[in-house]
Amino acid sequence: MTTDLAPRPPARPASYALSRPSWLTGTLLVVVGCLALAALSLLTPSAPTYDPWSWIIWGREVVHLDLSTVGGPSWKPLPVLFTAPFALLGNGAAPALWLVIARAGALLAVVMAFRLARRLAGEPWGIGAGLVAALALVTSTGFIRDVWPGNSEGLLIAFLLWAVISHLEGRRRQAFVLGVLAALLRPESWLFVGVYGLWLAWRDPRMRKWIVGAGALVLALWFLPELWGSGQLFRAAERANNPDPQSPAYAADPALAVLRAFGGTFIWPLFALCGISVGYALARKGRALALVGLAGLGVAWLALVALMTQAGYSGNPRYLMPVGAVVCVLAGVGVARLLELAPAPKSRLVRGAVAVGLVLVVAVIVYNRPQLDAVTNGLRDEAQLNDQLDTLVARAGGPAAVLACGQPITGAYQVPALAWRLDVHSVRVGLVPHPPAVVFRADRSVRMPPVPRQPPYRELAAAGRWQAYGDCR
Repeated sequence: MTTDLAPRPPARPASYALSRPSWLTGTLLVVVGCLALAALSLLTPSAPTYDPWSWIIWGREVVHLDLSTVGGPSWKPLPVLFTAPFALLGNGAAPALWLVIARAGALLAVVMAFRLARRLAGEPWGIGAGLVAALALVTSTGFIRDVWPGNSEGLLIAFLLWAVISHLEGRRRQAFVLGVLAALLRPESWLFVGVYGLWLAWRDPRMRKWIVGAGALVLALWFLPELWGSGQLFRAAERANNPDPQSPAYAADPALAVLRAFGGTFIWPLFALCGISVGYALARKGRALALVGLAGLGVAWLALVALMTQAGYSGNPRYLMPVGAVVCVLAGVGVARLLELAPAPKSRLVRGAVAVGLVLVVAVIVYNRPQLDAVTNGLRDEAQLNDQLDTLVARAGGPAAVLACGQPITGAYQVPALAWRLDVHSVRVGLVPHPPAVVFRADRSVRMPPVPRQPPYRELAAAGRWQAYGDCR
């Protein structure tokens, strides 16, 4: 069992030179396996959602040296580091390739939840703890819904959990690098990665120049592209401080609204299992400090998001997904602690554990079935609209004909998808039609409810659930 969140690195055995290639090979196999499964997932109906479409557009604009971040969500560096080279492969490849990366990150997050829970639980129930953690993460509210359409939270969870595992294994530099990757995805990571970097600089003076360089790189990649694309160095922060009307920031008590929303993410037995695992660790005092430290990190992240929401930021539930991953890991460890208390002989205990595990799996699936069905239908719905939009633009004469007619107009959540097809900046696509204009109108759907009203223009084209109406120049 791990004894400290920051253990002193053990002396490397003589076989270290042989064990390192073995560890590296295993890691590469896991990553390649996740990428392969993510690529196979594209055989099902697939399409990016709002934020990913913006990252894909920005990647193309970076390649063309014509970046505009005025429209769309807040800037996020790491996705564009992928989508920019993907843009070189053509408009058809870039969206699919980003979906592969995002989904591979989600699969890797599940693997890391399994590995971390197994390590913290120890033998003989480590594998059971890992399976519970992985299952809880996959079936948690919002995980599939948010990561499968291309959001970056799967990658964020994978990097953070992998960094914790690397630290516990004594791979401090690797842990810091993974933390830096997480810092390129969410600004909440900066506090934790910064503190870890300061601690690492104190423990390993040889790392100081690399830590300073990494910090400068993170800040440069967050702020300089915004200065280039919008002329405002802090545009991302201003955009995040102007949330959507449904945001918890508009609640009477925003911080409390965030905490309540997070409390509804999981069924109560998972929180009870977390309490068991933390309580057991505290009872053992110094012998399970790693688990207490992990719980503390989760609470600190939750408090940080709540305070930021209180200050006016959006408080999107996606920002708390790393905390949810911590809950899943702790719940897995809690199951292992309960199994250790069973007085039955080992053979009976194994059979009982398998039976309990099957019951838990069925219960979780039944409990989350309505949500999973809604998620599946929503993803299929969004993919269908995505494919039909390609057809509609072609039937309307193509991007050149549409832009020659007038300003393109569509629903708020469909702006970046249309801008990608028309090869224009997102800010070129409007929401309110004023002639001359071309209105792209979608029927009401699960994933994209806001749509423009049918305007008094003539119909230019139709494709599935889309129609294009124009009042041309």
